Amino acid sequence: MRRFIFSNDSLESGFMSLSKPIPASVINNTMHTPQHRGSGLMKSIFLEDGLYLRYTRLRYYEDIEVISLPRLPDSDIIFALSFLLTPTSLNLTKPFFKTAGGGYPNNIFLTSNSTRLSTQIPEGVLSHTIELLFSREWLFTHLSGMEEKIGSIAGALAEDAPAPVIADRMQPVEEHLLHEVEFELHKPHFNLLILRSRTLMLLANVMNRMPCLS
Repeated sequence: MRRFIFSNDSLESGFMSLSKPIPASVINNTMHTPQHRGSGLMKSIFLEDGLYLRYTRLRYYEDIEVISLPRLPDSDIIFALSFLLTPTSLNLTKPFFKTAGGGYPNNIFLTSNSTRLSTQIPEGVLSHTIELLFSREWLFTHLSGMEEKIGSIAGALAEDAPAPVIADRMQPVEEHLLHEVEFELHKPHFNLLILRSRTLMLLANVMNRMPCLS
């Protein structure tokens, strides 16, 4: 199994940090998988200060483990809300699931960069995900009135071991929004306003039904 280790200390640095161990070049915020490793790409899109979208659609020619190291003590807390569009495209290694109550199988995962997280991608399986990355400060600013819930989620995701993950299942409205996001991303020149509006609706839907975990 091939292992790629990277750090996610800021919204800007994580994408470049991931490209180095592969190694893969990044052109126009798009990382193409080297031909000897597999096929496909990963995009990183700046939506606004404190909010990024990461789109992945790739296959590897061997089993892959991607290890995200814990953030440095003086770096920002970053959350990653991952929507898994293919059911077997990745496996979280020994996570401690805190289920939000959406049923099984879970295909939405909320994590943070406060702990070490390991993800395995099986050989030949399409890894197809849309991730929303956002800072703790961005959440407090845009989800006014939910400070207690945000604080409890941040605390739950900062536990040491095993790596904590809040899991949920997509609702039909979220599946529709994700389809619109992916359709826009495939255009030669995507509309940033459409991406941002759909992203905000996705975040609001998921975060509103997240329980307080304190």
